[in-house]
This record gives sequence, structure tokens and C-alpha cells, in this order.
Amino acid sequence: MTLKTLALIVAGSLFAENTCAGQVVSASQTHGIPDVIFVGPSDATFGERLLPLHTPEMNIAAYQTLLNYSIIIENRGTRPIAAYAIRYDFVGPSGTPVVSTITHDARWAGTKFAPGQTRIVTPLGSVDGLTRATSSGIISKLNPLLGATNIRVSLDSVLFADGQFAGPDASQVREKFLAQTHATTTFVAELTQLEGQPDGVLLAKLDAVIAASKVQRAAPYKTRSDVIVERVRQRVGMDATRLRRTLAKSGRAKYEVLRQALLERDTAIKIKK
Repeated sequence: MTLKTLALIVAGSLFAENTCAGQVVSASQTHGIPDVIFVGPSDATFGERLLPLHTPEMNIAAYQTLLNYSIIIENRGTRPIAAYAIRYDFVGPSGTPVVSTITHDARWAGTKFAPGQTRIVTPLGSVDGLTRATSSGIISKLNPLLGATNIRVSLDSVLFADGQFAGPDASQVREKFLAQTHATTTFVAELTQLEGQPDGVLLAKLDAVIAASKVQRAAPYKTRSDVIVERVRQRVGMDATRLRRTLAKSGRAKYEVLRQALLERDTAIKIKK
């Protein structure tokens, strides 16, 4: 898959000095994706791009450190972006290679990444969610990166609101989304078959799904796909827990509203082949 039609500018702080550990973020990686540019804070355009996004919290020293590992994404295309994944590859303090992926998912809930919009993405997620974070909390969560070397940041995948998926997707986000859709569709279909049954029958079904989601696999995970399967199974269990609570406390009508909402969450956008 390519990003030939993706008009994004990704400005990454990939050559900035880490003010806490004195390390230098030394490498960038674009995976050869066209129309994507990485720019570090030392670049003349980085400050210009950052200025409109500035908030008072960014004056705190911890935020300045955080920005050394952050990227600015600008959607210059004509389509909203429903989801994207930013991948961090680095060598940890112990010398072990580490991969971390930041995924923003607004397929159903949340705000789509609109054309012309610009965002800051940090290793801790969207900067919008960090406005109340403490300096000590930020530095604590950044510890794995503060002592890291060979840090590479890349735009790993993008899902447009029209269902087109693009990017190398080394983190297998597309596989995860498709697995979520399949699992939720199957789960809701099983519940739909029980329409007209007493609440006790529904509760028993939900209890069985919840119990199954808590069974730990005996064998170790060997691949990323194994991890996806396990997390999707646990996600269905959490959905069943929400449905059970709603049915028991709020009644059948609200239960059915939630059931439909869960289905729409994973089917609102049809991912194209």
C-alpha cells in the first residue's frame, strides 16, 4: 500500500537534544512514503508550525522535553482522517530494541482529523490529553525514551474517513481494526438472536462472554497477530461487561441502544481492500 494520495506533512523532533539526558535523537525513518516530510525543532519551519499550537502548559520544562520526542502532523489532503498510527523505534537503556505505537482512533467517536488541521502527537499520546499532567508525571512516563538511543519515528498508517487505508502498517493496525469489526459483528449478531428472550437469558449469555474473556492463554504470544487476537477477545469482554451493567441497572431499552452503538463503533467506516 502507498500514500500517493496522502498529503500530510509530519514535522518530527528527530534531531533535538534531550535536555534531561543529553542524548540526541539521531535518526528518522519515512519508509519511503511519498508526501510525508519529517522536520526537527532545529529546522526553521518547526517553530513556525508549533506556534499556532502553543498552549501555556508548553512553557513548563517537562513539556519542552516532551516536545523533543513529539511530532506535528498536518492533514493537507481533502479527506478527513479517521485513524492514524505513529511508530517509535529505539534502543532502550539496556540495549534492547523497543517498538511503541501511538494510535489515534476516531472511527466512530471522537473528532476526525480534518483537512487543513494540525496536531501535535507525543510519545504519551495527543498533547491535548496532557494539559493537566504534572511535570513529574511526564518525566516519569518518558523515562524509557530519556535514556534511549537511535530513536526513529514514522507515520506507520493512516485510515481515511472514506475507508482507504494507507501506509506500511508495520504495527498491523489494519489487521487490528478488521479483527475488532469481525469480533463485534459476531458478538452483536449472537445477542440479536436472543431478542425476545427474558433478561435472564441475556445476562447468562453476557456472563459467559465475560468469563471467556478472562481466561488467560497458557502459551506465550509468538507474533503480533497473537497479541491482536487476545486484545480483541478482552475488548469483547469489556463490551459485554458494559452491556450487562446497562441491562441490569437501566433496563432493556438502554441496553439495546448501547448494543447498536457498539456495532456502529466498529462498522461506521468500511475499510477498503
